[in-house]
Amino acid sequence: MAGRGSGRALNSKSYGMKSVSARLLMILMPVVAVLIIGVTVFLVAQARSVIIDRAKAELHQESKANANEIAGRILGFKEFYNGICGTLEQVPFQSDEEIVQTFQFTMQRFPEMDQGFYMAVGHGGKPDYVDVSGWKPDADYDPTSRSWYESGLGKSEMTLGLPRMDLNTGGAVVSISR
Repeated sequence: MAGRGSGRALNSKSYGMKSVSARLLMILMPVVAVLIIGVTVFLVAQARSVIIDRAKAELHQESKANANEIAGRILGFKEFYNGICGTLEQVPFQSDEEIVQTFQFTMQRFPEMDQGFYMAVGHGGKPDYVDVSGWKPDADYDPTSRSWYESGLGKSEMTLGLPRMDLNTGGAVVSISR
């Protein structure tokens, strides 16, 4: 009997060990799960912050590069048309048609400016209007009252005007005037 009694004691201890292991497991598993979830949430928040900061920095650099590209294009437009103005001031043209024929190439120079250029010269009476695209305004059209004309008055360099609707194309345009 002594053998049986010792066996029960072992079984009882063994059962008690399983119970302690199970209890420890029941306590540790939720704690570990909470810690894993907490670390994951922290890492996700940090990663999100890094991704957003990086994306903002790259967007800023891309915007800066685009702005520099646009500024370079506008500078090219201004220099090109300053040259046209210099030619118009120095060369005595015999007629408006001669001006149109001479500067017809300006319509293909820049894709953004496929209408070429137009100009108005006030001579006290009805102003002389020349458009290399061939557009002819209505008889009552007064180019000297237009914003592109007024913004160019007194300027020795091409100056960007405010956006407006173009009467010829119906689209939004920004004039460069002098």
